[in-house]
Amino acid sequence: MSRKDPAQIRSTARTLCQCIDRDLAKLDAGMINAGYLKTIYDKVHLPRLMLLGVIGAQRIEGEEWDVLGEPLHPDLAATQLRIVRELIHRLTVAAF
Repeated sequence: MSRKDPAQIRSTARTLCQCIDRDLAKLDAGMINAGYLKTIYDKVHLPRLMLLGVIGAQRIEGEEWDVLGEPLHPDLAATQLRIVRELIHRLTVAAF
């Protein structure tokens, strides 16, 4: 993903939001446990989220973009996923 291509950034952000929504639904329904979700999140989503956090920090002041670079905390998984989803949404709305 290019840091300068708004279409790629929006596409990546939308895809991550969809994945997070699915993960949250599975977590809330008890279809996936937080430990397994952490493995997926940390290996698949985290690298892209870290880049979105850097982009967010460059474009929008006053947000806690470093949260996007945090590994998933199993005890707080649902809350953390909701915060991450909200930050990604703010990035796509405010920055482009």
